[in-house]
Amino acid sequence: MNQKTMKHQIIILSVIIVLTSCNQKQEPILITSADFNKSVDKVGEVMVHDIFSPPVASRVFAYPNIAAYEIIAQNNDDYKSLAGQVTDLKSIPKADTLQPLNFQLAALIAHIDLSKRLIFSEQKIEVYRDNLSVALRYKSKSFS
Repeated sequence: MNQKTMKHQIIILSVIIVLTSCNQKQEPILITSADFNKSVDKVGEVMVHDIFSPPVASRVFAYPNIAAYEIIAQNNDDYKSLAGQVTDLKSIPKADTLQPLNFQLAALIAHIDLSKRLIFSEQKIEVYRDNLSVALRYKSKSFS
């Protein structure tokens, strides 16, 4: 095979790859209440393992849930922000409405990441987060 033929084949292959990759429709990741419930349950499981006192445990439950709620409230008029209603809670930054944003996914990520910061056994939450990431990617592909 000469160089000219090889170059043509590479160009044709590159064009085919570009064209087929452009046709793939990006499906949104669907987050359900079950996903939130599993996250809360996992945090509870880790808290029992870490042996938190009741006042600390209540904060570990409350803060991540408030963070998730505040994110969802930005995109749902049925929910009012808790800023000003909860002591010392200030408004969170507003999301850029010009960008596509999955508020439920953002809320779930906020819940998981804040929970991880508040517990001792961070690795257990990291493993849960990583497994959830794989499951959500698989779930979104099965809908396409």
